Amino acid sequence: MDTKQINDLARLARAVRSTMRPGGTPATNWWIEAMKLESPVTAPASAADLAGQPCFVRVTGTRDDRFVEFEFAIGDPELAVELVLLFEQFREFCATHRVTHLSADEGARLDWERMKWRYGAPGIDH
Repeated sequence: MDTKQINDLARLARAVRSTMRPGGTPATNWWIEAMKLESPVTAPASAADLAGQPCFVRVTGTRDDRFVEFEFAIGDPELAVELVLLFEQFREFCATHRVTHLSADEGARLDWERMKWRYGAPGIDH
């Protein structure tokens, strides 16, 4: 952390503290001071860079001819979150996170593994 960032954080801390004592800045306005802090706006970091692992996307469908439904995973395609984005947002998301798109065969393998966990392996009675 450089000196400017430390000074900005110190000013923010003083602004927040002043909302907690009589005669200080009104509590509803402390964020105005925070917004005055000069900090450069940077592009969002890639999840691949942050985690140091590859990112995967598996498209699972579309909705209303406007949205893409997909699964996003970092590191292991078997552990994913389900997301929905507009088509253009989806393209930007994929470019930002430098994703690998899973093929239909890879998706079928994931579904098979999930079914084994959900319903048990063949030959096992419940």
